[in-house]
Amino acid sequence: MVRFQYTIEESSEGVFWVERSGKFSYVNKQASSSLGYTREELLSMHLWDIDPDFPKERWDNQWEELKKIGKRTFETRHRRKDGHIFPVEVCAFQVSFEGKEFHAAFVRDISERKTAREEQAKLEDQLNQAQKLEAIGTLAGGIAHDFNNMLSVIIGYSELLENKISPENTAIKDLMEIKRAAFRSRDIIRQLLTFSRKQVIAPISLNINHQIDHTLKILGRLIGENIELQFRAKEDLWNINLDPSQLDQILINLAVNARDALPDKGGKLRITTSNVILDETARPFNIDSSPGDYVLLAVSDNGTGMDEETLSHVFEPFFTTKETGKGTGLGLATIYGIIKQNNGFIDIHSEPDRGSTFNIYFPRLVNEEEKAEIAKPVPMISGQGTILLVEDDDMVRKVTTKMIEAIGYTVLAASNPLAAILFCETKDVSIDLLLTDVVMPKMTGIELSVKIKALRPKIKVLFMSGYSSKITSKNGRLSKDTHFIEKPFSKNELALKIHGILKGT
Repeated sequence: MVRFQYTIEESSEGVFWVERSGKFSYVNKQASSSLGYTREELLSMHLWDIDPDFPKERWDNQWEELKKIGKRTFETRHRRKDGHIFPVEVCAFQVSFEGKEFHAAFVRDISERKTAREEQAKLEDQLNQAQKLEAIGTLAGGIAHDFNNMLSVIIGYSELLENKISPENTAIKDLMEIKRAAFRSRDIIRQLLTFSRKQVIAPISLNINHQIDHTLKILGRLIGENIELQFRAKEDLWNINLDPSQLDQILINLAVNARDALPDKGGKLRITTSNVILDETARPFNIDSSPGDYVLLAVSDNGTGMDEETLSHVFEPFFTTKETGKGTGLGLATIYGIIKQNNGFIDIHSEPDRGSTFNIYFPRLVNEEEKAEIAKPVPMISGQGTILLVEDDDMVRKVTTKMIEAIGYTVLAASNPLAAILFCETKDVSIDLLLTDVVMPKMTGIELSVKIKALRPKIKVLFMSGYSSKITSKNGRLSKDTHFIEKPFSKNELALKIHGILKGT
């Protein structure tokens, strides 16, 4: 018997014996240790003194219920002497000893189990969210090619007609509205492709402090004078590898969200940057995060904030809390896509009426071969030369031909890759540039370029597509030797691209 008593006394689980009155008649060493009371203090207390969820009035029913069923296991909470409350698992059963009845219970602290369970649930939620976003992204990418082909036709003919109609003609206003709607549709598709990480990017070594300085005036005009815009830049900030236009997208989308979340009387929008080193213990709890050196971009506002339900949906495309017609619901989905495409991650902290903070982590650029810079616009330049255009869509081929001719080049148009190859084999005509669609039946633009290069080694190549994943790596980055223009494009964009390739700039 002594051995059994020793085993109970030294058990790693708390052991409690409770009398009919609800008072403890025995507690072991672990019971005292876990609750912070002496044994004598516990023996003067009742069950409801240590269980904040168990009212005294429930005791009689509890006693009779356990007496009937004999044994039960459940979870509840215990309160330490210092007031700390922690979760426990209780295995309780009815016993008779020396002519008296007791409730005996083995109690285990399950704080670590609870934490692990909550972390697992959070990871599962994040994984489900990521899978959902990936599925929608795949769908978005699938329709982008055909949709962007049609937008190419609309934009192309709008610009061609614009040059033919005099400014005094009242029809010019209607044409401009058509063109504006087409470009707006293009932006929505590009946002979807960015969200799905299928947008082509051209990253450079970038100090985001410089780029933010460059964008502050735009942000100030965007949010209005009644909102105070603050920028606190970390000196000696590390460089990251990022397309400057993507940083602009992030800042503009977050600024618009903050503006809409702030009251009419104004508020604050704060942007801060810092260097952060994350290890296994210090890094934020995020399924996408990993230890390493990061540049942290934090954007905070003191607006309305978001509840947990809203936070669980914020990255879903087309999810919005704004009124109908006041938002596409693509802003945060786009930001999520940009961050994932650049191997970063995001944490959001928000509560109703307490504002929101978006913490965005970009990996530090370790091997910096390029000087950090800010992308600058280049004026449109016309040119001369001969371009072999290969496009299987009749409408897109016709309008692209007219756009190229309008900027000064001679066009040789082919409706399929085999026709283009045959032309290069049989015609003694100098060709400066191959402009080819990427996605075509029987042969891709990539395969075509290899065959054309074999016939015309000096020819330059420019790929075009409304769905760019076929010529990019998994992270959407183009190789340095690949030239690409995304459909739909304007005449100016095409002119700049062709000129840059032919001049080697």
